[in-house]
Amino acid sequence: MEDQRFILDKIVSKRLPVVCLDALIITLLFSFVGHSQVPDIVNVPTEIVVQLLQDELFGEIISVADDGSSENLVAIPTNLNADATRELIVHGVCFVCGAQNCPHWIFERSANGYRLLLDVGVAQNVELQSVFTNGYRDIVARFHNSALDHTFAVFKFDGQSYQLIECGREFDLLEDRVDETGNALPLGEPRVSFFTCNPLE
Repeated sequence: MEDQRFILDKIVSKRLPVVCLDALIITLLFSFVGHSQVPDIVNVPTEIVVQLLQDELFGEIISVADDGSSENLVAIPTNLNADATRELIVHGVCFVCGAQNCPHWIFERSANGYRLLLDVGVAQNVELQSVFTNGYRDIVARFHNSALDHTFAVFKFDGQSYQLIECGREFDLLEDRVDETGNALPLGEPRVSFFTCNPLE
């Protein structure tokens, strides 16, 4: 509940132009799984909005206000490479999302403007790792399949952009949740399996 109030305060104080507060709060709470605290939330820079309007999957459904801001995108500043400039995790919200998964992109600011480091795809959340590759944090994206089934993708920086390195699945089997008398048992650690990565659509 405190996190929900914090997010709502951020939305109001920043005057983010979003149109579905309830859906946004729920979506962002899922996105903050793995963070030690609720991150800041800011408007997506117009330059990035313009770039995302060219996105083949989402460009046509991203709404843009007269001032160039978007009603269904927000940005979460973060630091991937321990320098003085924060990168932006751009997060789709509202009607560009499915029931649990939303599009995510990661941008870096350079002398020539914002450049795309990673198009995550449609994911439930993006987790920054403590391990660095070529000076940038590794990233794990998690994709919601069902209450008991998630897939994940591991991305590492190659010196220019993030590349998909490893994919896997975390799941709990229903039969693991009941004892011999049929009484429910608490969920334990999820089972993990790995599979060959395909390019994320």
